Amino acid sequence: MKISRRQFVKAMAAMSAASMLAACGGSSDNGSSGGKKALTFQIWDVAQKEGMEAMCAAYTQQHPEVSIEVQVTSWNEYWTKLEAAATSNQMPDIFWMHTNELLKYADNGMLADCTDIVEKDKFSEVSLSNAMGSNGTLYAVPKDKDTVATVYKGNIIKNLIMDCQSYTKYRPNETTGGIFVSWRRKEELPTGA
Repeated sequence: MKISRRQFVKAMAAMSAASMLAACGGSSDNGSSGGKKALTFQIWDVAQKEGMEAMCAAYTQQHPEVSIEVQVTSWNEYWTKLEAAATSNQMPDIFWMHTNELLKYADNGMLADCTDIVEKDKFSEVSLSNAMGSNGTLYAVPKDKDTVATVYKGNIIKNLIMDCQSYTKYRPNETTGGIFVSWRRKEELPTGA
């Protein structure tokens, strides 16, 4: 798998932060294996495992005293497994967090403060705010941005719902920081549009 320099730099920042997170909190197990600090990295997407392993390999090459095992759990089981691990104080050392779940873990003291180890100038304000607890503390390193889009067969939309001019009008959504399309039915457009 080939990753860009920018992706690599981001990955190294994330792994550095994750290493600090594990040292500050992590699981209750001491995680030593053959003189190395053994860390577990829990993710939910098997398609990203190879990339996460490459990122971990780059990190452990620079930090040979650390080993990282990437473990994949399906999305359907991930949150149940993570909640059970949190309840028994056996959470993975490094793990993916979804913005919909972050507050539950951050506000209950399950995540370490990452404020001092995240290069905040590398991320947007929206990404940073999504990684914060209710108290404004940064508890995660932003990793992904989801893209929500509408995919359509052009002639159907053109004939039934909207014209291209209506489609290209965007407005900011102050609540989410995102944008949405101003859609109008073709019948509502002024004559000649």
